[in-house]
Amino acid sequence: MKKLVLVAVVLLCMSVAVGCGGQKVEVSLEDVFEDIKAVVKADLEEVMDEEAFETEELPGYIVADLESEEAEYMLAGINEDDLEEGYMIAPMMNTSSDMILLFQAKEGKADSVMASLDEVLESQTETWSTYLPDQFEKVENAIIEQEGDYILYVVYSAPETIQEVFTEAVAANL
Repeated sequence: MKKLVLVAVVLLCMSVAVGCGGQKVEVSLEDVFEDIKAVVKADLEEVMDEEAFETEELPGYIVADLESEEAEYMLAGINEDDLEEGYMIAPMMNTSSDMILLFQAKEGKADSVMASLDEVLESQTETWSTYLPDQFEKVENAIIEQEGDYILYVVYSAPETIQEVFTEAVAANL
């Protein structure tokens, strides 16, 4: 009798696992953004002392939820109506081309957001091609990636690291 109950329990667990296996898992964009911030923070910690982090989360950068008022002026060229949610890391001063944007587009709006990001990249290219050569090199290595309705735009010294965080978190759950 115990073996029969054990077999029944195992079969039940297997059927539940198989039944849930094909369902989409909701991706928490906020969690992905936290992982991206951790990468940027680790990079900053290599060149800054601990005191710099006492007053700012990422010293020298604006870290924003794009639904906040402070981020409104930063979204030049991107239609907020196309976005479900979004996050940004951008420099406080115009001495760095770094920019990390993470979006979830509204259903059917991903192409519009991608087109807007092409314009953002074009603008950054225009700005940095004649300003600071080391920053222009980062712009030339920009990554724009889309996974379903989730979109990443990254201009950074190690864009592949940010892309990897995004891909692992988002692609694995779609």
